[in-house]
Amino acid sequence: MCSISVEKACPIVLRQTSLQTEILAFQHPLAKRQLVKGTIDPGEKPGEAACRELREESGLIADSNPLSIGNNEKLLDGNTWHYFLCTVKTTMPDHWEFETLDDGGHRFEFFWHSLGSELDATWHPLFHDVFLDLRPKLNELGVSVKKEPISV
Repeated sequence: MCSISVEKACPIVLRQTSLQTEILAFQHPLAKRQLVKGTIDPGEKPGEAACRELREESGLIADSNPLSIGNNEKLLDGNTWHYFLCTVKTTMPDHWEFETLDDGGHRFEFFWHSLGSELDATWHPLFHDVFLDLRPKLNELGVSVKKEPISV
């Protein structure tokens, strides 16, 4: 039996605060915390898909030439994920909600997560592996991903 791999695009949006680098994430109403990602349409370039998914799921408009930061073919879902660092020129609030048409419509609650913070049980399990894969890729670009000390 042959399984078919699906190509996914994952736009990465970062912001720098005075204390840390943060990554854009959202609370899915049915599937825990996640990063934006979606299926690449037939004939669509992965970078174009990343920009489209960011727009469709968050309402944010990214520059049209996102930076490819690698891919991963070994995630638990069996799909190939293409990561793109996306630049958004508008100022983004700390939190916002966006109504998406995905899967019949959902309200996603967006927030920023420190790259140095570990993920907890409120995150979809797949994104634990995504973070393990993303941190070294971002570190190679000079993005600070230092882990925060665990408070006791």
